[in-house]
Amino acid sequence: MKLPNDLFTAMDYHLDWLYASLYLAFYEGQHDIYSNDEKLITGNQEDIDFIIAFVQNNYCHIILIEAKGVMGWANKQLCSKAMRLRKIFGQKGDKWPGVVPHFLMMSPKKSKNIDVSDWPTWMTLEGEIPWVKLSIPNGLLKVTRCDEYGYANKDGEFWRSELRKNCGNSHRQGFDKLNLATANQPLRIV
Repeated sequence: MKLPNDLFTAMDYHLDWLYASLYLAFYEGQHDIYSNDEKLITGNQEDIDFIIAFVQNNYCHIILIEAKGVMGWANKQLCSKAMRLRKIFGQKGDKWPGVVPHFLMMSPKKSKNIDVSDWPTWMTLEGEIPWVKLSIPNGLLKVTRCDEYGYANKDGEFWRSELRKNCGNSHRQGFDKLNLATANQPLRIV
């Protein structure tokens, strides 16, 4: 499947917005008051790092990407997000007819020991989280709050930049080699 030119992309897309967008699209809603009996609008900041949505062959594909450049994921955070996405899309990703959700993670290194046993089936491929290697350039800096002598200090009267550890060129495995499958519909991004 080739990504079309006409697609929607967004960063830090809140899960409340994701659910509301689906609901309003399906029920042709506008500016009105809607029941929150399923408690899918939570008012918290839980989001997806990057979202790509497009229509192809009469299906709306929604690719949800969680990305980490230098830190790892915590099971608690991912489990919370997976449970929320289950409520939005269903266990098999079939809650919204014609909508096909896809999930993947991007990072310099593949995370280990992530427990996906309670995740919706559409978020994994044969029990594994689809993953794309994220290239991080050499010389990446981080900003640290410090005291007047440059020692790290949480009160941060001063700040300094320093070289980030464990960052460097990494081999790029781009979207061209990514093969996602959900609801028995393979998605190959080229």
